[in-house]
Amino acid sequence: MSRDRSLLHLSKLDAFRAFCETQGWTNVPVKGTYERLRMTKEGCDPLIVYAKNGAKEHCTVYGTGLHLARDFIKRQRVQKADRNKDSKPA
Repeated sequence: MSRDRSLLHLSKLDAFRAFCETQGWTNVPVKGTYERLRMTKEGCDPLIVYAKNGAKEHCTVYGTGLHLARDFIKRQRVQKADRNKDSKPA
């Protein structure tokens, strides 16, 4: 199973949770000290985001969460570009 240890920043975890909820995922309690986010959706493997204790910047995302994290980041970049385009004077 593929994974990425530097894709999702810890400061974006709440926004990622909200994004996943709009995609039909349900937040459930985490298990253990390394889990930072656990979500479920019927018919899918659980989405789990991990981070080492004391991690300062990034968490580990893999499996289903990896695809959602990439989509989340892509959408954030588009929204940021749109905001920057709208805020520039003509």
